[in-house]
Amino acid sequence: MNIRSRMSLKRTTYFIILLLFALLGLITIFLGMFLFINTMDKNMRSLAKKIAVTATENLDADKLEGYLDNLVKDDDYNQMLQKLSKIKGNNKVTYLSVIQVTEDGLYIIFDTNEEGSPSSLIESHRILQIIKSYMEHETEEFPTLVTQGSFGWLCSAYEPIKNKQGEIIAVTSVGIQLDTTIKNRAAFLVTMITSMWFTAITLTAIIIFLLRKNIIKPIKELAYATGDFVTNNTDGIKDEKNDIENLRFRYGNEIDQLTDTIFTMEKIVLKYMDKLSKVTMQRDNISAELSIAASIQKDILPSIFQIFPFRNEFALHASLHPTKEVGGDFYDAYMLDEERLGFVVADVSGNGVSTALFKIIINALIKTQANLCSSPAEILTNINRLLYENNKVRMFAAAFMGILDLKTGTLTYANAGHIQPLFSERGKYYQYISSKPGFILAGLDGIQYKDFQLQIEPGDRLFLYTDGLLRLRIYHKSHMVMIDY
Repeated sequence: MNIRSRMSLKRTTYFIILLLFALLGLITIFLGMFLFINTMDKNMRSLAKKIAVTATENLDADKLEGYLDNLVKDDDYNQMLQKLSKIKGNNKVTYLSVIQVTEDGLYIIFDTNEEGSPSSLIESHRILQIIKSYMEHETEEFPTLVTQGSFGWLCSAYEPIKNKQGEIIAVTSVGIQLDTTIKNRAAFLVTMITSMWFTAITLTAIIIFLLRKNIIKPIKELAYATGDFVTNNTDGIKDEKNDIENLRFRYGNEIDQLTDTIFTMEKIVLKYMDKLSKVTMQRDNISAELSIAASIQKDILPSIFQIFPFRNEFALHASLHPTKEVGGDFYDAYMLDEERLGFVVADVSGNGVSTALFKIIINALIKTQANLCSSPAEILTNINRLLYENNKVRMFAAAFMGILDLKTGTLTYANAGHIQPLFSERGKYYQYISSKPGFILAGLDGIQYKDFQLQIEPGDRLFLYTDGLLRLRIYHKSHMVMIDY
């Protein structure tokens, strides 16, 4: 069986999976990096602030104020300097200083670092701006700063030292070098990217393997077998090599149901094709073919005028009157569950056995897809794809499908090139429903049908018909009226 040169289901599935994992990986990397950087920055700022507060609490504001008055480095000064040096050493900070703010500028009172250390990087105007903002706006605490200079990245925190009157007499300044943290960010990013791509590739391989084994391969084999059946069994002789019966799908999912449905279709078609062959050989008359086709058409349609006569929520009547022995029109209705009624009216192109066979295929696909899909548009979209893929004889069909919610009265429907139904609201005049029909089935690949909704109330009526009604000749006495469009 020849396959049209187009992107297959397998390639499409693989492409979508790879694209989803790529997007998921990028989102995870960016989100993880953002959270990591934000957490690290928050932790370093909090740590610097806590050290500044601890250092401030270990200083005697009265003794410090006395030193500022006489500038004599006595035992109290040395003891406070030792405490600050111990705090600096225990917490492994880059610098820890106490700064006095005066009208002339900033003066370092305590400096736990040697000359040339990062403490000399403190900018006077920045400290003055922070203290000024603190005094004018009475903020709860000094902010922390992250800066870059000749000593690398630093996280600096400041804490005011107040006397008994609540006046700021000095500021404790703490700096923590962030170069190692910046390097850790880069290492974290590399590790995350490597791990994410490794995980994505592994999961993709597993998912592709499972999809290929359980879905793609069975569907591909079923598609080939179905196409070969139509191609090789037109003479009514069963081809064992490509028989769907030989495909032993037992995956416990909807593929088994599809296989069984098509297999049932194969048996029915082969049965009638065999019968047609025998009749043709005996009579050599074209009427035999039409008789068999008419029998097939009759078998696939509901045999009673009122369908579901024991249901009280609705009344559904249907009738088929072909103008010839075998026509292309058919209808069907079925309960999807206790609260949903599904129905379809369709018109297949042509006449004869090929039309009947095409109707059986469409009817079987509709029943199968109705159990797999949730909306008429999705059902018709899938059927169009399946029919077009193996439509070597270029047949097509117009179809109208609806699903009525018996609980809410909401009718969801999709139209594949069919004539618009007529709707009567509570016994009023019939009017065409206003939705726009889509393209016919099996006529063009890639068609996406749309769902429409119509609210059905008690007393409303919906009339569906095919184009044969519009070409009907009505005789009245000696007059003939031709209804056409």
